Amino acid sequence: MASQLLKPDRFARHRLIPGFDQSLVCSLKIALVGAGAIGNEVLKNLLLMGVGAVDVYDFDTTEESNLTRSVFLRSSDVGLNKAQAVVARAHELHPDTQLTAIAGDIFDTLGLSRLKKYDLLFCAVDNFEARLRLNEMTRITGTPWINLAIDSRRVVVEIYPATRALLENNKPAPCYACGLPQSTYERIAKRYSCGGLARAAHLEKTVPTTAVTASISGALGVSEALRLMHHAGEASTQRIFLDVELPSTQRTQLATNPDCPTCSEHGAFPIPTDLADVPQISTELLQSDWLKNLANTDEAVLFSDAIITRAQCVTCGPSPQLSALIGLRAKSISDSVIRCQSCSLDSVSIEFTEMGAISELLSDGVPLKDRQPAWLQHGRFFYDRLL
Repeated sequence: MASQLLKPDRFARHRLIPGFDQSLVCSLKIALVGAGAIGNEVLKNLLLMGVGAVDVYDFDTTEESNLTRSVFLRSSDVGLNKAQAVVARAHELHPDTQLTAIAGDIFDTLGLSRLKKYDLLFCAVDNFEARLRLNEMTRITGTPWINLAIDSRRVVVEIYPATRALLENNKPAPCYACGLPQSTYERIAKRYSCGGLARAAHLEKTVPTTAVTASISGALGVSEALRLMHHAGEASTQRIFLDVELPSTQRTQLATNPDCPTCSEHGAFPIPTDLADVPQISTELLQSDWLKNLANTDEAVLFSDAIITRAQCVTCGPSPQLSALIGLRAKSISDSVIRCQSCSLDSVSIEFTEMGAISELLSDGVPLKDRQPAWLQHGRFFYDRLL
């Protein structure tokens, strides 16, 4: 009779694993960026392991081709946002995990303050620019992360422990950008015009992938994440490479690059000595003493993105439509805006800024617009721009 009153333990087998702390796993809050093939597998494994909470980020919509390698997607999901569709069905796998779908570009939805709340981040995207952004952000917040990539036969899993923890243990702290060749930056540059506007006509090369490599990637990634959470002090920056047509897995230690544009002494994003609190800048805070204090200093403020400071047609002059662009991130705007809707000429001039004093921006009437949670760097301190 007493045994019938005991609540069944879903994770009883896990608790038999030596050194495995199920309570720790159930307390974890994870960010999963990318709800495609790899993201589906990562989420499946996280739910089966019993993690406490997962926020799923994706801006893309479900296509028919996604159904061949995404365990949480069905034909009825075609046309829906991937994150929302995946989360709606994933709840069935483990109802006790708190799941949240965050639809939209991470450049617009993930700020430093939100990132700082996660125990770990998974990057399951298919573009270098998003990986570089997450690399910079995790170095600022000290969040460990795992990068996952696949094609039809190869799997890459990269483990990046919390940077400050590595340095405190006198270990090298290479970042994702340390190993990128120049050709990667050239590929990224092709997506943008010389002014920093996204090229409207640019098409990314499609990478062939399969459910097999996606499932291997998700399994390896979650396994390494759990190892990292249980043994953070022993962690090192590593890359795991697997080719499904070869019989072995290669594991290598990643090295720092003294000329890395992100983490070297020449990099633009030093690791803050004190990041106990990263405030989020709401519209009200922009009018508060915080902004006034920055505005009264002569020190430069660095923006994480180029901000549009001026937009007008050289023939027709300013217009309400073009003025609405001022204060937005340059990369959020397509180069199609250079064609004036009044005169139908490619005559719109757009100016940007990436660094300057807050006072200069305010005096020029350049607002820092809503829904842009990128950051400001002032000295060795970082601040979210918006909620």
